[in-house]
Amino acid sequence: MGTKESIKKLLRPFRDVINVFIGFLYDLMRFYLYSGWYPDYKDEVKRNYKAVKIYHSLEKSLSYRYRREGAGWNTAEDLIKLLDNAIRYKNVGYQDKIAANVLDEFYHLDTSQSADINSEKIKSLLAEYEQFRVSGGGTVTLTPEYFKKHALNDPEHFFLSRYTVRDFSKQKVDSKIIERAIHLSMKAPSVCNRQAWHVYNIMDEVKIVEALEFQGGCTGFEKEVPCLLLITIDLKAFDSAGERYQHWIDGGILSMSLVMAFHSLGLSSCCLNWSRTAQADLKFRKIININPAHTIMMMLAVGYPKDEIKVCASERRPLNEVYTEI
Repeated sequence: MGTKESIKKLLRPFRDVINVFIGFLYDLMRFYLYSGWYPDYKDEVKRNYKAVKIYHSLEKSLSYRYRREGAGWNTAEDLIKLLDNAIRYKNVGYQDKIAANVLDEFYHLDTSQSADINSEKIKSLLAEYEQFRVSGGGTVTLTPEYFKKHALNDPEHFFLSRYTVRDFSKQKVDSKIIERAIHLSMKAPSVCNRQAWHVYNIMDEVKIVEALEFQGGCTGFEKEVPCLLLITIDLKAFDSAGERYQHWIDGGILSMSLVMAFHSLGLSSCCLNWSRTAQADLKFRKIININPAHTIMMMLAVGYPKDEIKVCASERRPLNEVYTEI
């Protein structure tokens, strides 16, 4: 190894630390610019994420078997203020409508403190939302039979049969099956049920190759990918310092749910990480047009496997290395 190469190898750890610091600054800048830390009730998107956060708290209160008398009314006041603003700014969103349903159920379940808030105000507000009536929200009642009915007879057969595939056929992936998989995956949990996910579907061959040039982990099959999904999450959904990394958590849960949804539908996939530098992220956004508030979680190559393929065995660690009973 030459002197120049030796120096490069010696300096590489320091370079990585500097890039990590730059990455932290980039993430901080994005959180400042796009997250919901500053309340803006006029912004329909931010307000709808806030609506979910608030009404989901009421849903939890409604679901408890033993509820403290008067519990939840402070939260209900916050929801009333939010719903008022949706009417005021004339941009009632889907989650505003669901929030009204939850408020309705909560109000009729517990009127013990409604007089303190003004019962007539609540009735008037709910009457205004009748024009936007949709179904959904609140609580549903389940029994042990429900869970038994939906349990897999052989879960090992399903979960342990999934493999990462990098050898796709030329068969086109219909948009309908992509939509179906996304619909299935959206049953995944998220913080306060905010569901801040957004999936971009790239099906143009040229665009797929352009996008994968930034990824760096698909050498050898980048021109064989028939469908490339870009899994992102909306920073507008997160509004506190404690949630500065929550988008990575929620995005990771959705990503795995989507992988298993495709597996259930007979399609194969390959997770392509996006642990890239700030510079790469900025350059990528100039090539692929996505919402600036959406943070990229990962790429997902999707398609049908060829007739006979080889895959990595990818042996799993022994259970005792990943599990501790306390």
